[in-house]
Amino acid sequence: KVYEEAEKAKKTLSDQRIVEIEIPFIAADESGPLHLTTKFTRYEFEELITGYIEKTLRLTKTALRDAKLTPEDIDMFLFVGGSTRIPIVRKNLKNLFNKEPEGSVSPDEVVALGAAVQGAVMSGRIHKIALVDVTPLGLGVEKEGGAMVNMIKRNAVLPTEASAIFTTVQDYQKAVIIHVLQGERPNASDNISLGSFRLDGIRKASKGVPKIEVKFEIDVSGIVRVSAKDLDTRCEYSVKLDQASGLSEEEISAVITDARVSELEDLQFNSERQGQV
Repeated sequence: KVYEEAEKAKKTLSDQRIVEIEIPFIAADESGPLHLTTKFTRYEFEELITGYIEKTLRLTKTALRDAKLTPEDIDMFLFVGGSTRIPIVRKNLKNLFNKEPEGSVSPDEVVALGAAVQGAVMSGRIHKIALVDVTPLGLGVEKEGGAMVNMIKRNAVLPTEASAIFTTVQDYQKAVIIHVLQGERPNASDNISLGSFRLDGIRKASKGVPKIEVKFEIDVSGIVRVSAKDLDTRCEYSVKLDQASGLSEEEISAVITDARVSELEDLQFNSERQGQV
């Protein structure tokens, strides 16, 4: 009952500056049933949701930055979801883009319309629209010295692949361990470990001579396949990683935010390891 009344109050405050909330029989004590009657203002509501407003603006700016765009580059934007009817949400986003939103589509219906378009594309009924997925975070491997070699950049369009050549760090090394990472930090230990595997059968040679190709392949479903191959002996090993796409939006956002606030620390890390193999 409290949730229902709170939802009603939120919607009412989109049109009015004050709402009266009445919830009979909300509880009881020795004197009998208790009833709630109170007034709640739009200002109080906006104070409560300040953190969500700031997060909305931060994510919007991040999306623009990742796309190498500015608010001035956007010709049109849509409000999606009932919560975009909240005046302070509309005000902040209109100020960001310095224009009025497209109003021909209801915020309550736009998600369903988008899903219908996607269904039509997937079924082959529409051919003029291309739907693309991207990698939420960078993917790479750990190299000697504890640094991450980023091989698949964040927001790479799927399907995608990348490869790089590595070598050994000891004379007559018989095997290498491939440690697969996900994240945006140069220090391997600051990223998410997706697992590791061992490649045996490396050519017996002095350090730095063998050529080991590490290859990442990601299909349209986000499944990651990582392989390592000695280009001389042709020995090869590969693994499939399903969990690379298993992070929630909140977890992905936290990883990106951590990378942004740690830029100075990361610059120092890179500087200390500059020139290392």
